[in-house]
Amino acid sequence: AAPHGWQACFAHVMDDYDVVFHLTSLGNKLVFPSSKGRFAIPFYKNLKHANPFDHLFVGLYPLEDVLNRMHLRFQHVALFFVNHDVVAVRWKPTAFLPSRFRVLHATHQLALSDNLLSNAEQQETVRGIPQVLTVLQEMKAMLHGLVDRVELK
Repeated sequence: AAPHGWQACFAHVMDDYDVVFHLTSLGNKLVFPSSKGRFAIPFYKNLKHANPFDHLFVGLYPLEDVLNRMHLRFQHVALFFVNHDVVAVRWKPTAFLPSRFRVLHATHQLALSDNLLSNAEQQETVRGIPQVLTVLQEMKAMLHGLVDRVELK
């Protein structure tokens, strides 16, 4: 639904981001439970315990934990922004400049070769750039099924 009136002033413009992971509505209910009722814990008939509040998980923030892991894994490539509906990614421009190919970051790097150099010079100056599709594939896998669709800009 489109924002109305004053809500339009505070709406996020998604055009500023390079990749937007839209979260599923089911994921939003699990990750961001409703604050209505008694701690928003539903009661089920087949619940073994009479009091469901005996087993509360305090400090369980699955989306925040995933974003922390994504930040640690991809901080050299991207910046991450999140709200209840999306996880937005903004690429760091310096990450896409050809840099020295390193084994530590080889899982997401594409080695570039320079045909103008001799073989000895090529071995000394192997350059690499990030493989965007493998980075996106791993980011989506890290979100554990919370992604409804991925929008590339």
